Amino acid sequence: MSTVAREPLSKTWAGPLFVCLGVLILDRLSKFIVQKTISLGESIEVFGDFFRLTYIYNPGGVFGLSYGGDLFYLLFSIVAIIFIVYYYYISHHRHRDLRFPLALVVGGALGNLIDRLWFGEVLDFLDFDIPDINIPDFNVASLRFPGLVLERWPVFNVADSAITVGVFIIILLFILRPERKIQDKESS
Repeated sequence: MSTVAREPLSKTWAGPLFVCLGVLILDRLSKFIVQKTISLGESIEVFGDFFRLTYIYNPGGVFGLSYGGDLFYLLFSIVAIIFIVYYYYISHHRHRDLRFPLALVVGGALGNLIDRLWFGEVLDFLDFDIPDINIPDFNVASLRFPGLVLERWPVFNVADSAITVGVFIIILLFILRPERKIQDKESS
């Protein structure tokens, strides 16, 4: 049985709480500015056609995909936030390297959750051009997959960016530190 030095709970929550609130404030502030300065549906070029501010509402999920209705995304957000906070609570003393990325994910999820509660959809405004992607329909074994045609990256917001960066860091940590799986089993 391993002995893990435990920090006081208030100390372990201070940094992640600061990051989470920082993401939430930046997300809310940026959305407030967009609402006050751009008309819904309007697009303003910042760096030519490569980067624009485009004020839209996204009723669906990531990339505007719709896997369920409004209630599904609302409940999914709430469950995800509760799960992440609970996971952090039970494992914060073992996984110090996950504090920052989990706080990014929770801050972003809270930002989009507030939009869903207030507007029923998520306000998006960051609009980037990408090289055209054209993947035709294809089959794998007996499964048929639809193709993908993408001329611009789907419009997103600060909260989406925080979630994406947080998840990317978490995945990287698990790839770069496979001993985490062994450590988790030993400390249980």
